[in-house]
Amino acid sequence: MSLQESPQDLDSWITYLKEKPLPVRSSVQQRLSRAVQSDATTLQSLCNQIKSDPTVCIYLVRLANKLHNEKGSAVTSIEHAVHSLGFDRIEQCIQQLELIRLNAGSVSHKLYFRSIANSHHASIQVHEWLKGRGNVFADELQLAALFYGIGHWMMWLHAPLHMSLIHQKIREHEIDVVLAETDVLGCTIQEISHDLAMEWGLPELTIESLDHDTSPGRDIIDVMHRHALRDPTIEDDERRELNHLIQQKYFPVKLANWLAITASFGWQQKKAKQLCMIISDYLGENTADVVGKLHQNCAIASRIFNVPGTLAPATELLMLESDLVPSYKISIKEIETVLIDCPKPAARRKPLRSKAPEQEIIRTAYAPVDASCKNEELLKKLAAAFIKGSPQIKTPGHVLQCTVKALHDGLGMHHTTLYRVHNKKMVSTLSSGIPKDDPLASYQFDLEIPSLFKRLCDKPGYIWITPQTREKMLQSMPENYHPFIPESGAILMSIFSGNKAVAIVHTDNRDQAIDDFHNKRARYICTAAGQAFKNLLAAQSETN
Repeated sequence: MSLQESPQDLDSWITYLKEKPLPVRSSVQQRLSRAVQSDATTLQSLCNQIKSDPTVCIYLVRLANKLHNEKGSAVTSIEHAVHSLGFDRIEQCIQQLELIRLNAGSVSHKLYFRSIANSHHASIQVHEWLKGRGNVFADELQLAALFYGIGHWMMWLHAPLHMSLIHQKIREHEIDVVLAETDVLGCTIQEISHDLAMEWGLPELTIESLDHDTSPGRDIIDVMHRHALRDPTIEDDERRELNHLIQQKYFPVKLANWLAITASFGWQQKKAKQLCMIISDYLGENTADVVGKLHQNCAIASRIFNVPGTLAPATELLMLESDLVPSYKISIKEIETVLIDCPKPAARRKPLRSKAPEQEIIRTAYAPVDASCKNEELLKKLAAAFIKGSPQIKTPGHVLQCTVKALHDGLGMHHTTLYRVHNKKMVSTLSSGIPKDDPLASYQFDLEIPSLFKRLCDKPGYIWITPQTREKMLQSMPENYHPFIPESGAILMSIFSGNKAVAIVHTDNRDQAIDDFHNKRARYICTAAGQAFKNLLAAQSETN
């Protein structure tokens, strides 16, 4: 891969990163080399020193797990790895480690070590939570928690410009973390961590913990918070799903890393406080007592793994709430340095819209449209068919086709696209007003990624984007969708069948502003389409 070429998706990121090193400080290598060569050193005392540096841990665990895989077993802790390797293999591995000299002026270096410190913090939290409860898997869970954030380690060292851009989106534009990562990388950092763990042969629990399929959605996290608040309105299905989740072996691994990552944005923010309550509920202890223990564990972690010049988790804990944030922007001077070895974020090619069909009249920018329908008779006919029922509307497909027809041919919206919602994805299936080869006609998006589209699928919604609100609304939408929202605004709405989203509708007037007349009627049509689905469900029930 050339220096100028940036990975664009998960596979290309793994290809780029999997052979890259995780360097350690020379002082760490020297200290461990002296310990290995000393006659006074035991494997247990050596293990205690090794555990103080996560990068050394990952190399030894990778090596030990490779040996165990040949015997059909697996490494379950740092101690297990150390005793499996013995002095000779450990010494050989330590001598082969790539070294790094910390540059105090490098944002990339400092955040590389800071991301490692966050992972170490998570591992200490897990171990301290579980050791007092007699959990026999405490060491194994600690190991999985330690390696959960390897994608962050690798990205800050080997793709710092991408990470800096992600943090600008998160901190300056308040874009959701997952959406920001997907916009910049084409995947999430958790996915990168997961596939790297597989490539490197890390323990199975690490891989399982990082699997997106094991990650709860925001709805279940909300249930966790409500449960911590002793909310009596939690339904039985929600309670069963919550109980199933917290009984999973990987759950404390995720919980500790959520805390470590969230706290790095500020211990006093709302999300961090909610996580503290969820952890208290999980441990079954008083919130105030648990918060005190969390802070104590944070201090322990910072004392064990401490890199001079790097903001430690415990230091963040002591900082008063303010607008000040740690450095995350790569300076112009540093950009010149990192571009020698690291890729530059690709300028996202914004898909261009095709020109409107020639028969349509394009007015001056933001000119209001006439307060009238293109075909009022058609609009009323279709709306009535939705609400009262019609023998011509027999299937969900008929409802969706008539919705697009009502908005485009009836109301006169210049452009309408309908996305079918299926298998947690939205896929463009019907369009009017644009050519078939227009990028929007084939657009699709993963609805597991937090975004405006996901919110529209969580519950029925209707959003009128105006020229005044456009910039703000774009912050919660995928970056590659921004060009599809005209400067003049657009309307987005979801259509439900029962309690399940079946479609999302996008409609706009291109270079003409949408007035209140068209806004109200567009909303009425989509509401009527929802009623049409209710009629179909009722008719189906009667038939059965």
